[in-house]
Amino acid sequence: QFGRDWAQELENAEENETTVSVAEVSFGHLWNTSEIFDIHLETPGTSPLTTLTKATIEYSNRTSPVELEAGEYQIVITPPDDPSKIVFASDEINISAATSNLLIVMDDGGESTADFTVRWIGNSLGTELFDRNLQSEITVVHAALGTEPIDALSGGTTPTVLATDLAYKSTSESSSVDAGELTLNVTPSGNPGVFLAE
Repeated sequence: QFGRDWAQELENAEENETTVSVAEVSFGHLWNTSEIFDIHLETPGTSPLTTLTKATIEYSNRTSPVELEAGEYQIVITPPDDPSKIVFASDEINISAATSNLLIVMDDGGESTADFTVRWIGNSLGTELFDRNLQSEITVVHAALGTEPIDALSGGTTPTVLATDLAYKSTSESSSVDAGELTLNVTPSGNPGVFLAE
């Protein structure tokens, strides 16, 4: 356990018939290829950044905790005093009331195309946050026994071709797609009007 004595604060709130609606957040910098950066805690989707909560932090340092209302937030990293150049933007995270949270930017362990990782440590195990602006790689495998070659496309208004004329037991080349939810449409090869799966 780190941070405030939330158990005591909750007990006091119960005795006073009030509620605890705040949390606290601090930031740490262990990304050794960047000497200094700004880290923002924003309302999701805010553009341009409003610097709702911002810390300028140098390597190997950790900020003092900042109190804020519990709720949905987004983590954004930018160069110092340059909020227009976004280096990292997370998906929404839910910061619960009566919790102490530490957001650490550290060297990447090799699972991402970026050279750093953002880890969120609350009153439980740490969670890695992913950059919503990075693309993901997807590969299609045809493992449906007894079926003809297939085409595979991502759904949406601008579909991406993921595989063409892919035979049984074959694997497509990897394709880059935007991170997030993906709808996959599978059709017989050369027949986009017939959906075998979606």
